[in-house]
Amino acid sequence: MNKIFLNLIIVLSIGGLITSCRPTKNITKAIERKDSTIAIINNNDSINKVNQTWDRVLKNKIEYNTFSAKVKVEYEDGKQNVPDVNAFIRIKKDSVIWINVEKFLINIARIYITKDSFFLLNKIDNEAIIRPISYIQEITGIPFNFNTLADLIVGNPVFLQQPITIFKQNEITTNLGVVGEIFKHYLTINNATATIKHSKLDDIDITKHRTCNITYDEYETFGTTFFATKRYIEVSEKANLKIDLKFKQYAINETLTFPFSIPKSYKKL
Repeated sequence: MNKIFLNLIIVLSIGGLITSCRPTKNITKAIERKDSTIAIINNNDSINKVNQTWDRVLKNKIEYNTFSAKVKVEYEDGKQNVPDVNAFIRIKKDSVIWINVEKFLINIARIYITKDSFFLLNKIDNEAIIRPISYIQEITGIPFNFNTLADLIVGNPVFLQQPITIFKQNEITTNLGVVGEIFKHYLTINNATATIKHSKLDDIDITKHRTCNITYDEYETFGTTFFATKRYIEVSEKANLKIDLKFKQYAINETLTFPFSIPKSYKKL
C-alpha cells in the first residue's frame, strides 16, 4: 500500500502521456517526423530558434506563492487497479507539499513533504512513515527534490536544462532534447501556445529499460499562462505504471492551512 502512495506522489505532477516501451536507440525515430526541419545546433540561426523557444516555454511557467488542487486519480501498475481516488493538494512555495488522499469519501492517507523531510500517514493500517526527503529518490531512483516535485504537480517543466542538444521543428510542434546524467529528456512544444504537449524521459543506462512518457492535455487559461487539466503518465521498466490525472479544481495564491499530526496510536516506520 505504501508503494501506491509513493507512486501517486510522484505522478501527481507530471502530466499526461502515452508510452511505448521502445529501446533508447529508437527514440529519435519516435519523435521525428518526415516533414520536420532538423536544425543542427552549431550555427547562429539554430541557436536563435532554440533560445526563442526556450524563452517562450519559460514565460509559461506558473508562478505562485500557494497552489491548491483537487485531482481525480486512476492508478494501475499491472497488479493493482485503483480507480476513482481523489487527491487534495496544497503547496506553499519552498516550504510544504500537503496531499490528502480519499477513496469513496474515506480519508485513506495524508502526505506531508518539506524541503528536508517526508511523512506519510497510512490511515488504513494506522502507520506513519517518517523519512528524509532523499527517501523518495532512493525508492524511485529518480533525482526528485522538493522543488522538482512541486513543479511536477503544478505542471512546470522539469529535468530540462541547458545546453539543449536536440532541436527539431515543424509547423505544429517543436522538439527540444537534452542529455543529463540520468535521463535523456525529449520535450514536445505546441508552437502556437508554447505549452508542453509531451515529455519523454529515457534512462541513460539502457540496461534498466526505463521510460517515462507524460502527455499534457485540455489546457485552460490560468492567469497569464496555461494549465493542463488532464495528464496521462506511463512509466515502463520491468512493469508498467499508468496514472490518469484529471484536475477538477485548481487555484493559486489563496490562504491555505496544512494540518498534519501523527496520532500517538500510529506505528512509526
